[in-house]
Amino acid sequence: MSLNTTLTALLDPRGRTNRKGLLVAAGLLLAVELVIALWIWMTGRSFGDVLLWPIKAVLLYMAVSAAVRRIHDIGLSAWRLLGAFLVLMVWSFGLAVSVMLNVSPEQMAPGQLGSTIVTIGIAVPMVGAMLWLHFAPGKLKPNEFGPVPTGLGFSEGEEKARSATRAAPVAAA
Repeated sequence: MSLNTTLTALLDPRGRTNRKGLLVAAGLLLAVELVIALWIWMTGRSFGDVLLWPIKAVLLYMAVSAAVRRIHDIGLSAWRLLGAFLVLMVWSFGLAVSVMLNVSPEQMAPGQLGSTIVTIGIAVPMVGAMLWLHFAPGKLKPNEFGPVPTGLGFSEGEEKARSATRAAPVAAA
């Protein structure tokens, strides 16, 4: 699978990605983030620079797309990702409010106890979800989201595979 095909797979949430594909996606996204960080450091820009927003948006989309494809490989609908996000937002808000009501305002400053509790309380479920996403076994047979991933760990969605089959020239008999 070429780099172009891999990048296309990262931009298209249809299809499936196995554990290997998820690691490939994470590695590529991490490499891009490191290049951007190096560029920021060399040019003296800040990480909050408005010029980086479109790049950050594309990288976030690619990460979500890889997660969607991995959820498809497990045999689940990607709507569960939206549900998990909403649960995390409610949990984060509830945790932050409850900690703020129980500690002094000074304790909510970065690096203080209240801030640390909220940060860890939000990070632990996210890390748990990421570990589950990686370690959950994928389906070993084609499912409604596509064939079993091969090669670098990516497969096309069923509609994409069907349209490619229809577009392929028919050999003369």
